[in-house]
Amino acid sequence: MSENFDNSNAGGFNNDAPPQYPGVAEPHGNKPPNPNQQAYPSQPPVATQPIHTTTTIVSGPYGTVYRDIPVNVRCASCNTDIVTVVNHTFGVLTWLVCGIICLLGGWLLCLCLIPFCIPACKDVVHTCPNCHATIGKYDRLH
Repeated sequence: MSENFDNSNAGGFNNDAPPQYPGVAEPHGNKPPNPNQQAYPSQPPVATQPIHTTTTIVSGPYGTVYRDIPVNVRCASCNTDIVTVVNHTFGVLTWLVCGIICLLGGWLLCLCLIPFCIPACKDVVHTCPNCHATIGKYDRLH
């Protein structure tokens, strides 16, 4: 029992191409584009200005920021490019924290001595490793 079954309109779908919309031109096919016609309007040329950059390198003890870490500077005493040696010394912050702990009763258990053991409470002195001259100082309270 073989029946001829027409599959062209199966499921209610029509396999024909949709109708053309009114006012729409037919596609060009394989025609080459017109050489006199521009695809996009031309843009005016963009004028570029030269870019000038200035880099300032500050060296020496007066322009350098001294903190907790060694810095690269030129020693004014021996005129050598060096990396400073960092030494921690007791400063105003160390004594201030010690005094506050004493006022709060920390003198009973000697807790007032803790700021003298913590580098974050001390001032930092930068020295030259060659001639041992003081290059700069970082005061914690200034």
